[in-house]
Amino acid sequence: MDYFIVGSGSKTSSKRFHFDDIPESQVNFFFAKPKDVGGFACFEVSGDTMTVKMIDGLGQLQYKYPINPRK
Repeated sequence: MDYFIVGSGSKTSSKRFHFDDIPESQVNFFFAKPKDVGGFACFEVSGDTMTVKMIDGLGQLQYKYPINPRK
């Protein structure tokens, strides 16, 4: 099972409340600098793979994660 938490629903914040409570291997992407202009996630489906992409506010790819079908 893969989980993605995307967006804060508010202004960009660099605060990391409870960040140290999450195992390091579970946090692959953190994007929140005061001067940044936000961003979004999108999903690309091609053949039998879905790829989750994190795009910054300037349209640059910051992170991607492919998901294959369950067996």
